[in-house]
Amino acid sequence: MRTPVWDAIIVGARIAGTATAIGLARRGLRVLMLDRAAFPSDTLCTHYFQRDVAIQFARLGVLDEIEATGPPPLRKVRTVAPDDGIEFTETMQQLGGVDAGYCVRRSVLDDILVRAARAAGVEVREHTTITGLIWEDGQVGGVEAEETNKRGYKEPARVVIGADGRHSRVARWTGAHTYERAPALAPHYYAYFRGVAGDGNAVEWFHTARRRYALLPTNDGLSCVSVALPQHEIGPYRDAIERSLLADLRLVPELADRLAGAERVGPVRGTGDIDSHLRVPAGPGWLLVGDAGAHIHPVKTRGIGLALHDADVLAEALSASLAGERAPDEALADYHRLRDVERERLYQEALAAAWMIGRPLPSEVLEAWAALAQQPDAATRWVNGRVRDDQELQRIIERSDAPQVQS
Repeated sequence: MRTPVWDAIIVGARIAGTATAIGLARRGLRVLMLDRAAFPSDTLCTHYFQRDVAIQFARLGVLDEIEATGPPPLRKVRTVAPDDGIEFTETMQQLGGVDAGYCVRRSVLDDILVRAARAAGVEVREHTTITGLIWEDGQVGGVEAEETNKRGYKEPARVVIGADGRHSRVARWTGAHTYERAPALAPHYYAYFRGVAGDGNAVEWFHTARRRYALLPTNDGLSCVSVALPQHEIGPYRDAIERSLLADLRLVPELADRLAGAERVGPVRGTGDIDSHLRVPAGPGWLLVGDAGAHIHPVKTRGIGLALHDADVLAEALSASLAGERAPDEALADYHRLRDVERERLYQEALAAAWMIGRPLPSEVLEAWAALAQQPDAATRWVNGRVRDDQELQRIIERSDAPQVQS
């Protein structure tokens, strides 16, 4: 096999792949990134990211360009439990020079990241499908690929990184061990609407005993409106996706009123195939990053931030390993450990939240929300991470005169 031109080949040019590529290229590595899509293009995602993720994009050097595309800064988070008469709004405060989250269409966001990768020196090949891996003495040594309407070819590399999503072929071909797995829960469906009445700078969550809804202002004057439902109620969506979404939106009077004069733009999208997993993310000559290695249920809206976190940790560990500064086994074990420090708690929290969709909210949640609704300053501390523990939350509840919620 010929000497590799590339230090790393990355399969997949969405968020995890591009962020990894940028991190490696800026550390002086030769990086090739391949994707079967062309950019700009969309992918299935409701694409909201919180303030801490905006800070990550700022560190990557792309936040200014993201903001220049015109997504409204989402400085407020409004939570509504209409069945229980509870509503409160939290206001973001500045942290690291950032005071808002954003909901940026993936056709916009991913294109920005691909261009940033090229600017960092990454070679990006679009319309390219990976058909297999090159193996030599039990180690991955590159990829086999095909570009549209062209003959296949082989491309050697020192390491291959799978950033190809939760149904990763790189994970399948390498036999990456899945050590945590949960079945599909809480299908999500969404559509875009123009002319939705209300606050264009707020993320809004509506929690009922049957559904969870999100209203997310995004680019071009549109709002992404989504619904999450119990797994066992997916049948009508499979039979009539558009009719089912619109019927569910009418179940919440406020949403029905605010959408009455709005225009739906584009099709209803979504999936009922939302399983969760944690995979071993490293082996001889290969690595996994983002959803390819660990998929957290999207009910927690943390996927974009976790992809950026994984990419940063991976780029640091791999560059040190390839430069001979750290033993490969030690560096990649460190990547696995640091990835799971961030993932394991969220993995269980997301599964619990997904399981709760379609069930009445727990009494302790309603009690806390009722207290936050009475104390706007406490709600603001809550969203800004300054309610430190359960004891402080209990003191907030005790200071309120909200009635105790009975189980």
